[in-house]
Amino acid sequence: MAFGQQLKHHRQAAGLTQHELGERAGHNRSHIGDLESGRFVPTLSTAYLLACALDIPLSRLAPDGLWPAPPPPAVARE
Repeated sequence: MAFGQQLKHHRQAAGLTQHELGERAGHNRSHIGDLESGRFVPTLSTAYLLACALDIPLSRLAPDGLWPAPPPPAVARE
């Protein structure tokens, strides 16, 4: 399931409207709607705020590969 579908599923399971979730996460209702419809991919920080607002782990909203993996650590050169 894509991020937007997961977001909508968990929002509805929590009994929240888009407006209520937006207020909890610091975003407006239209932004929540855009995320649920898949129009936008959230930043990691936005996804984290939404997960916190829904009281669920971020892993429930974020399928593998939604955000690029961090670069590997730099190797020290002698």
